[in-house]
Amino acid sequence: MAGGSRCLGGRAMTFHEYMSKAVQDDAQLAAERKRLLLVARRAHMARRERMSPTVPVRRLARLLFRRVPA
Repeated sequence: MAGGSRCLGGRAMTFHEYMSKAVQDDAQLAAERKRLLLVARRAHMARRERMSPTVPVRRLARLLFRRVPA
């Protein structure tokens, strides 16, 4: 019976190691996901800042150069 309990103990340890590795991998994936989200937000903000001055200019140009019905 002692051999059987060691076998179960070994199996439980393997499961524990598997769970520990899964939790660690999940944490790494979450960190990578968070980093990618931050990069995407920064890119979006940079694009928004770059586009914002051109929007009023385009709107003004459209108003100035639109055809007036005769």
